[in-house]
Amino acid sequence: MNVFIVVEGEIGERYVYEKWIPLINPKLSVVNSIFDIKNDNFAIIAGMGYPNYFDVIKSAIDDINGVNNIDRLVIAIDSEEMSFDDKLKEVEDYLKDRLVTRICG
Repeated sequence: MNVFIVVEGEIGERYVYEKWIPLINPKLSVVNSIFDIKNDNFAIIAGMGYPNYFDVIKSAIDDINGVNNIDRLVIAIDSEEMSFDDKLKEVEDYLKDRLVTRICG
């Protein structure tokens, strides 16, 4: 399994996920970039905060389609002052718009 993860911040989240994921799934090992992912790897990219992480998510989708070996995209962001459901809807709506534009446009 290969995983690409977009985290909201720059340093803290990346450090935590790099240490935490191999504890949960010892088969996965971290690599520096999506382009280094081969087998049972994960890579993390910083979203650089709201609203910039939407641009990073867009680029991540493009990169995933380019390398064609990613099994799962994980978006790890917090909801700030929004409820979980509201933030989830915001991200889902963004993804739906992005995917429809990619397929139809």
